Amino acid sequence: MRRNVKRFCLVVLLITGCTAPTQAGVRDELLQKAFNYVFTGTTDPKDAFIPIRRMFNWIENTIILTSDRDIDSPVNRRFVDLVRGTITAFLNALIAPGALVDGKIEFRADENPTIDLADGIVRWHVTLTPPSPAQSMEFITEYDPAALASLFA
Repeated sequence: MRRNVKRFCLVVLLITGCTAPTQAGVRDELLQKAFNYVFTGTTDPKDAFIPIRRMFNWIENTIILTSDRDIDSPVNRRFVDLVRGTITAFLNALIAPGALVDGKIEFRADENPTIDLADGIVRWHVTLTPPSPAQSMEFITEYDPAALASLFA
């Protein structure tokens, strides 16, 4: 599958006129950009990078399975604090080893109108920042003529 994707991206690069980049890093960067655009149609990291998409899916599924026990609980301040505390502890456990850069859960008044809360519909706003994979690195080299003074020391 991966070989076919690279072939397809290479065909896209050939069609767009980028025939043979001289540096392998440039070619790989163009392949990744072509893959992101052709297969996802976006450059949003959440949708463009497979590891980030998987992390979002896993966290969403874990939150659903964890909070399933709270269905049919009365919606009151204790309920809000309990759910917020449980999910915050889960996200902090992912932040500590570096699996997430940041993550938080909020119970926003603008997303929870009174009529929905009265009907038992509770909305939570979860913000996640998984680390993006390094696609390229740039090293800038510089000549330092001041170091020549060490010849006379």
